[in-house]
Amino acid sequence: PPSDDGRFWGADDKDSDGDDADDAIDVAIVGARPDAAERLFVVSSGIHGVEGYAGSAVQVACLRRLAARPPPPTACVVMVHAINAHGMRHSRRWSAAGVDLNRNYHPEAPEDAGLTGKQQQQPREGGPSEEAEAISLHEKVSAFLNPPAPDRFAVTFYALAAALVTRHGFEPLKAAIAGGQARWPDGLFYAGAAREPALEAVDAFLRRGMRSDSTDAAWRRAVHVDLHTGLGARGGDTLIVQTHDDAQCEEAQLLSEVGAADRLEVIAPGSGTTTKPTT
Repeated sequence: PPSDDGRFWGADDKDSDGDDADDAIDVAIVGARPDAAERLFVVSSGIHGVEGYAGSAVQVACLRRLAARPPPPTACVVMVHAINAHGMRHSRRWSAAGVDLNRNYHPEAPEDAGLTGKQQQQPREGGPSEEAEAISLHEKVSAFLNPPAPDRFAVTFYALAAALVTRHGFEPLKAAIAGGQARWPDGLFYAGAAREPALEAVDAFLRRGMRSDSTDAAWRRAVHVDLHTGLGARGGDTLIVQTHDDAQCEEAQLLSEVGAADRLEVIAPGSGTTTKPTT
């Protein structure tokens, strides 16, 4: 649960190297009490630590706007700041354990798992056989992704990348690499072998800390926006929605058209990605 100053802690508030620095995850709640609200809007930042600085700036700007124009009486806005506080403080993408938290959202990852729970929850159209192909492809390109030493010649990297794209295709290669993996702890986009303490803390807060024991009512509407950087044009906003629901796609398109984002990507598992620049 949150402390008196609105913050809560993970299972261990110290780094693995014994550093006593503050790795708390800060939470700000604006508007109605979370256990009394009908609508909930959660904005989180810093799940990829180094991206937390831009995310923090967005959250501060949102709070300033909310101070001038509070949300409706039945709405609650929750800002979850610096989920990966260790990574943010050290300008690293990963957690202290070298885990990519954005690929760690799964209850448990067996040691022999090749893909993250994120992908398991959103299976490809081809089913288990296609999942297995992605695992195999990631293994085939592992040496390229994780070289034993830096390559002094960038041209070598680009030549090898072009060869892999030609051989395997861009989309299969992208899915196998960016989707994450749970086999190689020293590899790129490592999903971890179990849920990381920071995510356990966030999950505990969202599931239990925001609901009183006396209410069973569910929010009529809940939206969670997780802030990232590095995608799309510099200085532009991209709203990525992953859904099968046509109504949610239309709603996301409406948000982008009224200026909530400069670009919209709708990703429906099994049907590819549709990118719609706004006017």
